[in-house]
Amino acid sequence: MFDTHQPHASNYPEFVDALKRARACMTAYVQALIDEGVVHGDAKEIGQYFWAAAHGLVVLHSKGFMNPGENLVAGSTSLLA
Repeated sequence: MFDTHQPHASNYPEFVDALKRARACMTAYVQALIDEGVVHGDAKEIGQYFWAAAHGLVVLHSKGFMNPGENLVAGSTSLLA
């Protein structure tokens, strides 16, 4: 994941399709929030930010870098509120 010398995704059509599905999941709910007037902005951009924030919390939690007793769900809820 952090290796900067990975093959380009375009060499793997199945992977490209999976990336498209993942990005659709990252933006569909954000577009619904935009349509309802809950948030304002670009759904793709906001979805990417939400994914990055959630990913960061999960990685920190899985590696034991969160404070003992810190609630991952509560942290993510306040982050995305």
